[in-house]
Formats: sequence, structure tokens, C-alpha cells
Amino acid sequence: MPKILNVLSLAAFFLVAGCGEEKGKDFIGHWQGQGSASRSSLDISHTDGSYHIDFSYPDPVMGKKLEVNKLEAVAESDTVLLVHASLGTVTLRLEGDTVSMEDKVFKKSQ
Repeated sequence: MPKILNVLSLAAFFLVAGCGEEKGKDFIGHWQGQGSASRSSLDISHTDGSYHIDFSYPDPVMGKKLEVNKLEAVAESDTVLLVHASLGTVTLRLEGDTVSMEDKVFKKSQ
């Protein structure tokens, strides 16, 4: 009987230890583009283990209307999201209150 209790206690410990906070939670929110990306923004949410990113940017031809690209991502760590884009994987890197995506920098809105 004590062996069963030890096994159950150990299983309960690992179950609780595995229920920590989701990696990358600091990415969640609205991010406004800076510099050359000032008309772009990122809206990042999280559900069911996936990050959902709405990347808004000016139409590349006319430049007036905003386009929205809906992307999915997974957290590599607390500071890196791997975004699955149509042309491959893109990295979002969190550095303080900014996120870098390729050559674009976004600052978190308050």
C-alpha cells in the first residue's frame, strides 16, 4: 500500500508541476509599430496553447487601406514566438517593452 501512495503522490506532484504558466504570456496585447513600421500593429492573444496574431499593415500598392494577416504561433520560450507564415517561419523576439519581427519593431500599448 505505501508504494501505491508514493506513486500517486509522485504522479500528483508532476501533474501540478506541469501546470505552470504558459510560455510567452508577455506577448499578449496590442503592439504599435515604431519608425518605418509606424502604420503597422500586432494584436496578440492566446487560446488552447496557440498564439493568435493579427498583423495589420498598410496595403503595399495603394498604402491607404490596412490589410490584416491572421497568423498562428507557438512559444519557443518566454521571449520568442515562432510564427507560421505563408513563406516559412518568422521569429518574434520580446526585448523589454518591444517586440522585433524581422526588420520591424513594435512597442506595447498601455
